[in-house]
Amino acid sequence: MANSNIPAGLDPEVLAKGRELIIEANAETTATMAKEGAVTGPAGVTFTLRCDEGKHVGGEASAPAPLDYFTIGIAF
Repeated sequence: MANSNIPAGLDPEVLAKGRELIIEANAETTATMAKEGAVTGPAGVTFTLRCDEGKHVGGEASAPAPLDYFTIGIAF
């Protein structure tokens, strides 16, 4: 790597060779419309997320709705 301040994932030499990106996700229903899921990214870190629908569509509004996550994902 030419510059030790560049993260390995952004090293032009590594990028030129290509790389594999694997993201694993699992989800299950936990209540009426609530779900809990875990996602593991390429760095091996796992995050757990919950979602639920609003009361106006039969959920408990105990967590953001799936569309909320989708919308903020676009913003990120």
